[in-house]
Amino acid sequence: MRHLWLITAIMVVAGAAMILASLVAGAGPIILIGGVLLVWSGLIKTAVLRVWGVFLKSPPVAEPMSFSRRNGQAADR
Repeated sequence: MRHLWLITAIMVVAGAAMILASLVAGAGPIILIGGVLLVWSGLIKTAVLRVWGVFLKSPPVAEPMSFSRRNGQAADR
């Protein structure tokens, strides 16, 4: 889950940098639109991750089976 938050932050920061580059350095309208889309999608993703974290909590993950135990159980059936 932490990786999703990191990617979201990178999206918003990159979008803000693109908007600033377009406004200050005159990088062009395509860069401005791309920056606005990145910021907007980052904000939407933040809301989705917040809802996901609050309402869709998953139970703790059980200890994974080792490969040899899985093979042994499959062979027994």
